[in-house]
Amino acid sequence: MYSQDLIDLLTLEIPVAPRRDATFFDITGQGHREVVLSRVYAYYLNRRKNEILHEVFITALADLIAVHTNRDFNLTDSVVSTERMTDKGNRIDLLLESKTDGKAIIIENKVYHLLNNDLHDYFNSVKLPADNKIGIVLTLFPMTIPTSYREQFINITHQEWMDFIKRRGLPAGLPAQQYVYLNDLFTNISNLTQSAAMDEQANFFFKHTDKVLTAISTYDKAYEYVVQQLRVAGEKLGLPYKANGEKWGYLWDGKANAYYVIGFERLLNGQRKLKFIIQMNKNGRGNYDQVKQALDANPHFATMQTDPPTPQWVNIAWRYYDLTEDDIQHLSDFVVKNIQTDFEPILKEILISLKNA
Repeated sequence: MYSQDLIDLLTLEIPVAPRRDATFFDITGQGHREVVLSRVYAYYLNRRKNEILHEVFITALADLIAVHTNRDFNLTDSVVSTERMTDKGNRIDLLLESKTDGKAIIIENKVYHLLNNDLHDYFNSVKLPADNKIGIVLTLFPMTIPTSYREQFINITHQEWMDFIKRRGLPAGLPAQQYVYLNDLFTNISNLTQSAAMDEQANFFFKHTDKVLTAISTYDKAYEYVVQQLRVAGEKLGLPYKANGEKWGYLWDGKANAYYVIGFERLLNGQRKLKFIIQMNKNGRGNYDQVKQALDANPHFATMQTDPPTPQWVNIAWRYYDLTEDDIQHLSDFVVKNIQTDFEPILKEILISLKNA
């Protein structure tokens, strides 16, 4: 008898996780680090390093400052520096200075960190009149600037800056490589912002916690059922079942250099498939060529897939099987039947070949 929570859950429209594009930041695992983002921003703000996009980044930032303060900070011939030492030994993440205009923009870059910096020290360490400089606390989400700093600093989000850059439009003829780098930055900022916000799926969980937890416990029961059925299959075959990872397991006496492996990830993700494998371990794979030659005339082996050898093992024969609802209800019998019919003749020939090697 199904629980009412589970029945109720099945009637709800469950939100699907939005597709998240991977970037070079994701590959390196550095996309959330403030110092890395500061260096990326510095690259785009540096006229000598990026003449094409420098103007777009500076102008977009100046546009945002004007929106927040109605002040003009569209710097001419600006110079950018990172980690600039302050009078008290602190460090300014990004500093934009223009000797031509006699102005500066001081940026404190925040990603997931609290604001506990001495912003007065940052502001006073830039030796210009107060009206000629402005501080920005750059954050993932809008924040309220502490009262004592509001005359000197404003808050701008990373996403706001990226959006203003997009609105201004990218220069014509932007090289493909530059476009890829810039798009990665846009995507990384979007990913950082979205990952820290409550998305539809998280919101769904908190609205329907009891029902979702019931569904999770149902999954756990299904998992336990599959593992128990594989143990039963092992007993019927005279081969103990031993888990190897979360959704894989051996049917193996622990002695032979070739054995069965069962993969059931696709059974539990809705595809209703089981993967049956004959695997040779490191001791057996040394005779791969001889075994493979012996199997070439085996009609059962002809229906199988095979993988190239790895240093530790080789999946010499494998196949996926589709399962019906009846097959799942009698899973141990399904496993035993297909091993005995399709795989046992292959394993026997492999073991004979290894013995004669």
